Amino acid sequence: MEILREQTKGITHQLNPVENDLIDEFVKINHQKKISELKHAAYHSRSTIRSAIEKYLNSRVNKNTKLAHRSDLLQFNQFLKENNIKQLKHLAQLPAHHLKALCESWLDFLLQNKLSKITVQRKKGSLQRFFKYLNQELPQLITAVPHLNSEKHKTFYSRAKTNAFTKSEWKLLITYLKNNPKTYRLFVVLQTAMSLGGRRVGEILSLKWSDIDFFSDRVYIVPSKKREDITTHVLPLTESLKNILKEYRKKLGYKLKTDERVFKKETQQRIDSKIKYYVKKAGINKKFSFHSIRTSFVTWANEAGHSQSEILNATLHKSTKMIRYYDQTEPMTVNSIIKLRMDE
Repeated sequence: MEILREQTKGITHQLNPVENDLIDEFVKINHQKKISELKHAAYHSRSTIRSAIEKYLNSRVNKNTKLAHRSDLLQFNQFLKENNIKQLKHLAQLPAHHLKALCESWLDFLLQNKLSKITVQRKKGSLQRFFKYLNQELPQLITAVPHLNSEKHKTFYSRAKTNAFTKSEWKLLITYLKNNPKTYRLFVVLQTAMSLGGRRVGEILSLKWSDIDFFSDRVYIVPSKKREDITTHVLPLTESLKNILKEYRKKLGYKLKTDERVFKKETQQRIDSKIKYYVKKAGINKKFSFHSIRTSFVTWANEAGHSQSEILNATLHKSTKMIRYYDQTEPMTVNSIIKLRMDE
């Protein structure tokens, strides 16, 4: 009340007694209104979210759509309870960006569990309308309506569709390819990609002999995805890969030109087709492609305890979100999605 008086202090000396009385009355009424709103908010803050949902459904929702809305909001309520959010005061304590992240995490999780986009859009609409109701009824508690976007970055909250090799599967395939003269070339292609940090197929197929420095043990890779900050990526040439490439060069049996591609005449389509065929021949009952090497490298590096910055430096991904996307060490859960959303 004193604050309101202070705000009118500058003009009251210019007014007559009647006008001053009117201002005092105005301040008093507004003060009482503010107290009433705060008491109202404090009372409802102790209410459960479930009771707020029922009140909303009974007062604002059309009978024809009530069943679907109830289902959507009760599912969301269960999700909140699992995250120890049971009362309206718990929602009120969340910063706006945290509340938004929480809601979007739930929507992302639904997409992960194969719900159709139409169903998820309906649930998003149910959430938006519920929070709009709370904001109108209890503005002291729910100060803003979160603007939800369940698909903005959804690829970062899913797992790569490409399977990662287990180490035993990889060993089985590599051994089969190495010991078969017809598939030795494919063995070298895959080992090169894996040894150089899970390189993309375009980076391997464009590799020239001049890019491999056998004396200083370095390999110069031109990223297939353009980066303003990186034009050439220098990677260490391990002793094992060095020996494989020397042996491969020897098997080619002719004088090589320095600007000649290491794996000329190969294409991504041909390599993927070969991988698919020889995976089965090696006795592995899974679907793999060349990109599985990249997924496998990230997964294995995480399992070995390497930091995300180390993996990022090797793979040349632009962000750690993509590292999480490829990592298949553990399943994606609601809590891990929330953490990703909060890291944004």
